[in-house]
Amino acid sequence: MTFDSWPGGHHLMEPYQNTVEDVCKTEFMVRFGRPLFWSRYEAGDRDVRKGIVSFARKKLAGSEGDVLTNHSELAVLMFRIGLSLDKTRGEVHKQEAHLVKAHMITAYAIPDHREYIHVGASSEPILAEAAAQLVDINNTWDTLLYKLFRLHNRKILNVEQGKLLARLLLSKAHDWVVRSKAERVIRPRWFTKSIPLADFLESLVGKENRDKIMDAKPDNMSDGPTLATSGLGQAILNFTHWAKAEDDCSLTDDGAWIALTRYMAWQCCDEGPQVDIVTPLMLPMEGAKLGPCTVSAIFWQIKTRSPPDHISPEAVNSRPYLTIVLDFTGSDSNPDNKLKPVVSISSSKSILGRNSLHETTHPRYAVSISGCTHKAFPKLIAAGEEHKYSSLLKPRNCTTDHGRQDLDSLEIITQQKPLWGSADGELPSSFSQCGTGPSRLYCPRAN
Repeated sequence: MTFDSWPGGHHLMEPYQNTVEDVCKTEFMVRFGRPLFWSRYEAGDRDVRKGIVSFARKKLAGSEGDVLTNHSELAVLMFRIGLSLDKTRGEVHKQEAHLVKAHMITAYAIPDHREYIHVGASSEPILAEAAAQLVDINNTWDTLLYKLFRLHNRKILNVEQGKLLARLLLSKAHDWVVRSKAERVIRPRWFTKSIPLADFLESLVGKENRDKIMDAKPDNMSDGPTLATSGLGQAILNFTHWAKAEDDCSLTDDGAWIALTRYMAWQCCDEGPQVDIVTPLMLPMEGAKLGPCTVSAIFWQIKTRSPPDHISPEAVNSRPYLTIVLDFTGSDSNPDNKLKPVVSISSSKSILGRNSLHETTHPRYAVSISGCTHKAFPKLIAAGEEHKYSSLLKPRNCTTDHGRQDLDSLEIITQQKPLWGSADGELPSSFSQCGTGPSRLYCPRAN
């Protein structure tokens, strides 16, 4: 199947040719992806053009209406947050084949052994917009969360160490801003639109913590401007879906402006240094057009278990930028962290650059957000649903997969010692039958 084959120019996009407002228009959006949409749009009359996103919704839902079924919910999650399923499960093969057949998911390749197919949701902005509108029409963010919860419990969800949860929360935060800024509550609303960084941060962590972040100063120079008074604080972002990077292209200026042009954020490659996901930013320059010199980004690091690596000032080479560590372990990692604030700001200091002779010239605002709770994400995580979000972080093993999760059954497994570990709640330590004492060989580092 041909892809990104729009015939309207030598390139799909050129630097410094379009503003953020230009690229959010339907006539620009249809040029990306399969020919179905741009050919229909450009050959159609006024009614066809006006209904092109409605047409995309129907193709994605697999029906004439906008009602989501179990399968179309999966397709929506694949387009919006980059959901992937565990191919080692037999039931996944039939599900993915049906998604390709009826819900616009792309089949990339079939291995020689033909035991499964490689499928996914490519960067097709009109389908990402359609997916966002279907969620809005059906008011199903909570339903989709429950679906993720069930998929995880059925062991067919390919969870990537908290990265999926991060993409879910950031996508919800983007949609929350769009809904809150809508002048009229008439569904479906339009989600491919730029939003201010300050509003995005408020939707993510609440107004009080947003203000704390906006008051941050660069941590790699001794006396820089606050985020609120810097140009970076006035930046805007726009993403409706996530693209997977194979290398470090997601950390480049080209990666940033091209992503903004396609309304996408980046999942960084698994072997990439320090940065897990990237949300590009458009800097506030009057009349500026998208290109390498008009963009920056938020570089996110996801912590689910061990302490995160420090994101060095030379991990990226850009204009002023923002780094955020999402520490989903929060105060659960050890009992001494009970008073750890939800938002922590790295203090200002001087850091030598790569040549060790000059200070780095790119102001970096470094933030850490701790927890996977209603307190940490008040607009996104309901107090009664914290366990559903945190459950997505739990690794699968012979203990968590056991059909009986009562204490007696789990104690029996623990006694068999398939995994050795310290006491976990009411479950005894693997060393409980031995005479043990304080360790002088190794002491875990405090966060």
